[in-house]
Amino acid sequence: MGTPEYLCGTQHIYKDKLIRKLLENNRDILLNGDYNNAISYDGIVDEGEYSHQNFRLVFLLKEPNGNKSDGSIPGYYEDWDYVNWIKEYQSTGVENIYPALRNIAMWTSEFYDIFEHGKTDKALYLTNGTLQITDDLRNSLRKIAVINLKKTFGGGSTKWKDLNAYLNQDICDILREEICIAEPTWVLCGGQQVFDFVYRIHRAEISPPLTLSTANGYTVEYIPAYNYIYVNFRHPACRISREKAFDYAADVFEALRHLK
Repeated sequence: MGTPEYLCGTQHIYKDKLIRKLLENNRDILLNGDYNNAISYDGIVDEGEYSHQNFRLVFLLKEPNGNKSDGSIPGYYEDWDYVNWIKEYQSTGVENIYPALRNIAMWTSEFYDIFEHGKTDKALYLTNGTLQITDDLRNSLRKIAVINLKKTFGGGSTKWKDLNAYLNQDICDILREEICIAEPTWVLCGGQQVFDFVYRIHRAEISPPLTLSTANGYTVEYIPAYNYIYVNFRHPACRISREKAFDYAADVFEALRHLK
């Protein structure tokens, strides 16, 4: 897939700006009639860091959790530059890393350790099962893109049937274009139900999922689509210990590295 037609001629603009333009141009569609809500502008966290990676990583998640700096639900909704919040506050130490982003930061660091060096050292990340929040860990957030299925707020509480109703075909088409602009290598889907939405996003014009087995016995589904691959991965807020989250990711990334 190429750049959407109405954005052609603007390829000199960074991809993060193209994504912002895409979302702004489709504001009414993304609000989906809920004009008491607001738009969360997601996408590439740091264009310079993301574009220089040999393997570009997108986390595809369900929805934004809020538009206050601590991620809590506000009294009223206003547009939120979600990726700028990650870039300027979460990756810099200005704020404590939001709980779900801790796993994303850890997984991103693991991913690049394994894909670039073929190894990872748990001791660099965990001490007695506790994640060590280092500058390197925070900086890993600048290497990725984070894309939410739902572009309006729900505080992490939207039911799947409501999300299913929200994701009409127009919104799925916008999501497909957003992912296309980001040009990822890998798209890590935050849970089975997010992974299942891939067929809605691509109008079912892709092949059925394939599977691979990891060294420690996990069976992982993945879907090749154009020049990128969707992976059925864990949600960053999954209720498992940090050590199990680390081990799972390392096992899956090692299998993906051999797949690529």
